[in-house]
Amino acid sequence: MKKITIILVLSLIVKSSIAQDQPFSQYSASLLTFNPALIGSNLETDNRVSLISKNQWWGTQSYVTNTIGLERKIFPNKFNNNQLTLGLMMLNERSNGGVLSNSYFNAAIADKVRISEQGAIKGALSFSYVNKLIDLSGATFGSQFGSFGFTNPSNNFDPVGGSNMKYIDINLGLAYEHTSEQFDYEIGAAVFHANRPKEGVLSSSNFHLEPRAVVHGSLVWKPTSEGEFLLTGNVQSIASKKSTTIGGAYSYKLNDEAGHKLTVGIWDRLDEYVSPYAALQMHDFKIGLSYDVASSKLKSTSKSLSSIEASLIWSFGRHKN
Repeated sequence: MKKITIILVLSLIVKSSIAQDQPFSQYSASLLTFNPALIGSNLETDNRVSLISKNQWWGTQSYVTNTIGLERKIFPNKFNNNQLTLGLMMLNERSNGGVLSNSYFNAAIADKVRISEQGAIKGALSFSYVNKLIDLSGATFGSQFGSFGFTNPSNNFDPVGGSNMKYIDINLGLAYEHTSEQFDYEIGAAVFHANRPKEGVLSSSNFHLEPRAVVHGSLVWKPTSEGEFLLTGNVQSIASKKSTTIGGAYSYKLNDEAGHKLTVGIWDRLDEYVSPYAALQMHDFKIGLSYDVASSKLKSTSKSLSSIEASLIWSFGRHKN
């Protein structure tokens, strides 16, 4: 009975982890988990480092996610109509009080090919090494009633095999961008878990991850030289779960010569949460903060379903001419 309880708990934990799949509110700061084809976008220097920390559902058994990513142009300015970008990312997620720990090591290569003066096609291939560790030493289980009365399996349980899962993940991305003096737009799509790696609680498990599909678009309107409007939307689906996010932001240049810019916006993940967002860019540094407010549908299950997310982006190296 104890082992059955532990297996059921592990199954629920892993299922929750699979369904979540790192849903960042500031997805433009974590391109390798959104669409790897976008790495290097709007990169005015040779390199860019991005850090994100998210505390999801804080106040309950929160999901804490931390990432660090690097984007680096390969042979910048060597080819007039072609630009390669290397992307690297490390991600760690701890959930259910540390019972489940996910670590991702991702490497991607993206190629941007300019097909006209205003249009470019971008494609990318990325590989992830995934290590998921389940540690039940800190887990607490309620008392159970058996043939010898009430027992507490937290104090004495048999180890369950397959608590450490490792696999290689393959992800693909494609995008098209169009730029002009007043309007920019971009459309793209990505597929994660394209090779459907096997994952499960037990070593004998034969569960394969379902691919996660992403379709997105954005429009930038620049009515003046000081400010611009951004409208974005994306649809993500994995198995039977689908989520739609729409929103927009306004950016205003505080000091054009110093590269200071303030951005405020809001995103709505329909029927899940609303995310107000603010960011301040100071030359090569950009700091962003968002707060997820759970929708009425999610609030019916808990009064503490809210999240906070912070990002820091640093661009460095030679500036684009």
